[in-house]
Amino acid sequence: MSRSLRLSQARADEQDADEFARARRLQVRSDVHARYLGLQTSYQAIAVQAANRQAARDQLRLAQDRYRLGAGTSLEVSDAQNSVQQAEGDYVNAVYDYHKAVAALEAAVGRPLR
Repeated sequence: MSRSLRLSQARADEQDADEFARARRLQVRSDVHARYLGLQTSYQAIAVQAANRQAARDQLRLAQDRYRLGAGTSLEVSDAQNSVQQAEGDYVNAVYDYHKAVAALEAAVGRPLR
């Protein structure tokens, strides 16, 4: 092989390596950004689920009061109890999803964030 051909091949290999490194940096940046957005979303979901949980508790209290006063039925109380249980589970899942999102972001950046 001639010297100029080897030099051209070396330059082409160098450009390939540079493009690969650039593509990898963009991929990492994109992954970190996506994980960060996921973390924000899961954090906001906790607040939403906390509000839902409180609303379900309030509805249960109202259903129980109505039942005690004779204006409500045991079915209303049972439905409200089920709603509270569902809301509690949804809240726990939201907190769990948040912790998973933190771990995913830590994995994407390559170090602990806490």
